[in-house]
Amino acid sequence: MGVPDLLGVSLVVRPWDWLRLHGGATTNAVSFGLRGGATLTPFHAWISPSLTLEGGYVFEGDANALTESFGLTSPMLEQVGYSYGNAHLGLELGSPDSVVFFVHAGFSVLHTTVHQADDVLREELGQPSLSFSDPQVSALVPSAKLGLLFYF
Repeated sequence: MGVPDLLGVSLVVRPWDWLRLHGGATTNAVSFGLRGGATLTPFHAWISPSLTLEGGYVFEGDANALTESFGLTSPMLEQVGYSYGNAHLGLELGSPDSVVFFVHAGFSVLHTTVHQADDVLREELGQPSLSFSDPQVSALVPSAKLGLLFYF
């Protein structure tokens, strides 16, 4: 569970005690996504620091269903999707061969396209001739994750 990918499940491969590779599916409560990455854990112990690098993509979905309970709807929320990259430092607790709880925090780079922005601005500004292409937006934001690993 985390930000920017809310909830996910992954398959993990650990070729060495200090390296985990993972790939799986996510959801942000609007649509489905995919992610993959690698985690370095320098100690094969009950407590270990970690470094995780990962990337993902969340497919476009209509976010109006989430925001309408707050009285917020917009044509710009009809096609919300994004790609992201995470860099997290973390702390891992538990048996590195059976069950591990982790807390990761760091930064994410998000990239998205804002659809129908010209329609919204045209209406808000009362400028029927206003027209521009969908803007591309990138942001560096804080991010965090909580998770549980089960090894079989």
